[in-house]
Amino acid sequence: MKKNILICLEGLNIGGVETFVLNQASVLLSKGHTVVILAKEGLYREKLKQEGAICIDFTFELGEKFYPDKIKEIQKVIEKYEINEVHINQFPCVLSVMPACIFSNIPYIAYSHVGIDNVFDWFMNTFEIYNYMFEVYFKNAYKIVTIKEEAKNKLIERFHVPEEKIEIIYNSIDYETVDHIRKEEKNQKRRVLLISRLSNDKKDSLYNGINLFKVYKNKMEEANLMIIGSGDMQRELEEYVKNNHIKDVEFKGPTSNVLEYINNADIVLGLGRCILEAISMKRLAIILGHEELKGIVTPDNILSACQGNFAGDNLPTYTIETVVENLNNLDDETIQQIQERNYDFGKENLNAKINYDNVIEEDVAIQVPSDLSKLLKYTIKKQEEFDKEKEDLKNQINTVNETNIELQEKNEKEINEQKERIQILEKEREEIYSSKRWRYTEKISKFLHKKF
Repeated sequence: MKKNILICLEGLNIGGVETFVLNQASVLLSKGHTVVILAKEGLYREKLKQEGAICIDFTFELGEKFYPDKIKEIQKVIEKYEINEVHINQFPCVLSVMPACIFSNIPYIAYSHVGIDNVFDWFMNTFEIYNYMFEVYFKNAYKIVTIKEEAKNKLIERFHVPEEKIEIIYNSIDYETVDHIRKEEKNQKRRVLLISRLSNDKKDSLYNGINLFKVYKNKMEEANLMIIGSGDMQRELEEYVKNNHIKDVEFKGPTSNVLEYINNADIVLGLGRCILEAISMKRLAIILGHEELKGIVTPDNILSACQGNFAGDNLPTYTIETVVENLNNLDDETIQQIQERNYDFGKENLNAKINYDNVIEEDVAIQVPSDLSKLLKYTIKKQEEFDKEKEDLKNQINTVNETNIELQEKNEKEINEQKERIQILEKEREEIYSSKRWRYTEKISKFLHKKF
């Protein structure tokens, strides 16, 4: 059965979730499904349109409440494109997309691309509404897709989700595309590529990569480092490279074609999806870890690395010196074996054409509990009434403030007029004092004073 699928995420700039959506959309389109993307414009927009996706520029609001206008817009999209399945990829989308699905009686898949508690904690501590909406969101999804077993267990524990509703799908890649563009060439261990968002949440990982290259450069003089990505840490990292005299480092900024850069690299540094991409391109991959360095991906640890979404949280930690030594000890034959066996594992287990298509079920019949729909509508209605009251109060306060300002301005005007009048009188007095008549009168007064 061909479906009309709405995929929702915050934006289409480069990132792990965004690349996942790009690959998944490509697979779904190739299977004959219609794909509509609801997200803020970004670098991946043109690629998605070339693949045949319909891209709608849409900004999701992140805050402490439902957004009725956004909900209505999404309902219109669902109706216009006859959507019969919705994929919600990021938590800021929840408060707008989930109600739209429930009101339209359309099934949705809830994706949890994160496997760490502190992401949930941040949303729940920052916005109180998520303390109860997360459970509603996950319980009413017809399916939940997550990236690893640990994340599945946390969803069950924290939000009391039925285990049978959760499906683990590893980050995957389209091997047909990769096989078509990959260059088969000898790995010289010279061209190093670091792929990451250059933001504070990646700080430890970024410094792990740059410091690893610094030590490696001392052993491999002809090595060079190219850094792909952008973010608010770029200037700090550039200064660090400069101040530490690390040569042959180039910041290239963001790109919509990461595979092209990997194709021209020998060693890829990063975590998450870029490690998978390096493996599929038959390149050496080093997991930098969220905090501590995790080392080279090999046939011995690739299963564990995959189960940890290539972030390395479940892998042992290594020092930079140990990883550099391991790199230096790899001969051509060993490198070839690592690359080929890693590739084979990926093609068998991480093939997007298989994994992503399996998410879609032939026919999903759902019946949203009427009480839930009524409760959401009631909650949103009350919120709108409260928002209106707040807006009315705000307008009243503004009116009072404006009146006060007017009075103040009026008073200031009157005071200024008085000041101007005084200045005029002072000026007239000075003119009188400086006049000949006044001087003559003053002399007469002095004379009379002396006489009488």
